[in-house]
Amino acid sequence: MQLETAALLKSLGHTVEQLPLPIDVEAMTDHYLRYYGFLAYMLSHHGRLVLGAKVNHEVLEPFTLGLSKKFKDNKMMLPRSIKTLRQVGADTEKLFDSYDVIMTPVLAHTTPEIGHFSPNLSYEEVSKRAVEFATYCGLQNITGSPAISLPLGKTENNMPIAVQFSAPLGLDQRLLELAYEMEEAKPWSFIYNS
Repeated sequence: MQLETAALLKSLGHTVEQLPLPIDVEAMTDHYLRYYGFLAYMLSHHGRLVLGAKVNHEVLEPFTLGLSKKFKDNKMMLPRSIKTLRQVGADTEKLFDSYDVIMTPVLAHTTPEIGHFSPNLSYEEVSKRAVEFATYCGLQNITGSPAISLPLGKTENNMPIAVQFSAPLGLDQRLLELAYEMEEAKPWSFIYNS
């Protein structure tokens, strides 16, 4: 899908260049999960301040409880994780000194079966599956830069395959203009068989 999209972009007059992202994805994931765990911990342990009521831990999913525990067991690492995530954002933003947008897949593989992210799965299993599945989306959660997912293809069983584009902070309009241009050149197809 990436190569087809690159060819479409070239046919529309855009210059396309392949490059590696300047980040250590494995380290970024660990820091991201620690920060995400901080958020889960704060809500599950101090929810009264935010929600006005004590959080019932018995109804929380294993993933939320696992995130919270991961943070609690490594809470002294949070400042380092925040610093690292900020640096990832700065390094990614520097790419936009040379490029208008960055194109990546949205997901690492096609749509999983229902239950793949069951709330009954362990923290470890959901984390593993999420990292393997949504490898590319986490970067925008870290950087805060705008991104758009465009349905530019389909699998053999008519499930959508999308391509993600991201732009510099504050330039959402650039992504919308690119989306309009690409949809005009290759209209989205929403024909799904049940």
